[in-house]
Amino acid sequence: MKRIYIVAAILCAIAIFMTCFSVMRMHGEIASLSQQVNDLQNNLSNTVNASVSGAVGGISASIDETLKKGNSIIADYSYHVDPGKFNRADRTIPVNLKVTPREYKDGLTAAFLIEMKDGKTVTVPAAAGENGTYAGEASLPIVDFFKLSVVFDDGTLKKSEKLEDVYGPFSGCLLSVNSSLERYTISSKHASKGRYTFAWSGRVVTNITANPSGSEAGTSTYPVSGELKILKNDKVLKKAPVSFEENGEIGVLPEGLTAYYYTAFETKVDCKSDDVFKLVITVTDNYGVTYTQTADQEKIDSDGNMIPIGNPEESII
Repeated sequence: MKRIYIVAAILCAIAIFMTCFSVMRMHGEIASLSQQVNDLQNNLSNTVNASVSGAVGGISASIDETLKKGNSIIADYSYHVDPGKFNRADRTIPVNLKVTPREYKDGLTAAFLIEMKDGKTVTVPAAAGENGTYAGEASLPIVDFFKLSVVFDDGTLKKSEKLEDVYGPFSGCLLSVNSSLERYTISSKHASKGRYTFAWSGRVVTNITANPSGSEAGTSTYPVSGELKILKNDKVLKKAPVSFEENGEIGVLPEGLTAYYYTAFETKVDCKSDDVFKLVITVTDNYGVTYTQTADQEKIDSDGNMIPIGNPEESII
């Protein structure tokens, strides 16, 4: 009888243990499920918030753009560069300008404002034409940037609006010139304390692309002359011509294609530390426009070594 009680007690203990284990396991699963539910809620909330934010941002940008268009006094405008009428005497190119106001009334006048890179502003009167469109023409010097605006005057009120920041307006009628020192040799000799003698020779390659973009038919631009200058502290030491001839004639580059021209040089120079040497290429095209670019720039360090330093950007004159 006693054995029966012992067995019953053991069975009860096992049952209690299994019950507790099941309850603990159930709590763990419930906690895991709760965490998964929380994670799902957070993910849904983040997704909804992101979608709403994105939608609101898109709607806001669309509203801003719509408001800008709605508040604009311009219905349409355009500008056109005419490289075929390049004026060699004063090196200007005509730019044809057109603008159509959103609202037209009798007596309305218009003028274009062109702000140059140096801050100077050119005012271009515009004549009224068909369909309420105003047109004007400006002869501009060769520049790589200008700001274009328009002013309307109805006799009682003037209204102005910026049209565009125009970059590279004349790229279609200019050459793209890129020069670099392809290969060279340097031998140095220590002449005296802090002074050295260099024998410097090599070859400069000049890559020229005709009418890189937007060129007009029959207005091809091509190089007619060039020169390589060797300078020490911005003083010319030596010059060498850059030849663009092929079979005794200057070749006209096909539009958009690049030609490579090589110019050899050799010089012997005396120098000291901090002296700066430059190899400068100058190219003149058939319109009389001059392009200047530094192919290489070296500085003499305190140990008498030539150290390459950064080159200035290309300039157009």
